[in-house]
Amino acid sequence: MANNITWDSVPIFDGWGWDDHWTLNDWVTWHKALRVKYSSDNKTKKDSLGREWLYNLKADPIWINQWRKQSFGAEPTNSIYNTQSDAFKYIKQHIYLYVITGAITQDHNLSNPTAVKDTLTDVAQGVGDAIESAADTITTGYKILKYGAIGLIALAVIGGSVAIYYKIKTIKKLSK
Repeated sequence: MANNITWDSVPIFDGWGWDDHWTLNDWVTWHKALRVKYSSDNKTKKDSLGREWLYNLKADPIWINQWRKQSFGAEPTNSIYNTQSDAFKYIKQHIYLYVITGAITQDHNLSNPTAVKDTLTDVAQGVGDAIESAADTITTGYKILKYGAIGLIALAVIGGSVAIYYKIKTIKKLSK
């Protein structure tokens, strides 16, 4: 099914019984397409253990929102535990997908609690960074609007003053 999946595709969920649904590879294909669509937001971050994680604050939330809609026991959620698959290896590189899908629980390199805590701390830090980035954007937008409005008011006052000056000057000339 992966041949037809693009960034704007809608996932086909695994229902009960035999049905046509997205496999884990299809989900990975969709995430790759989302990352291409929102490529300007592709980021990397090193954690406290020196591992480099990939994330995208536009593509990842779209993917995760849909992933969470799957029913208990859905085939893609079960296939995440095949640690030798290319799909698992792809998800393992993407910090938010890695945690949300549960793949983190299957990683033998993270079997010690300290490493899991560090990874989850990095996820929380990434979410904090995203919120901080959004707040900075809003603050910058507010400053632009605030100072832009002040500038427009100043221009209007100056322009109005100049217009009034010339009007008064013209009236004085005509009254002589």
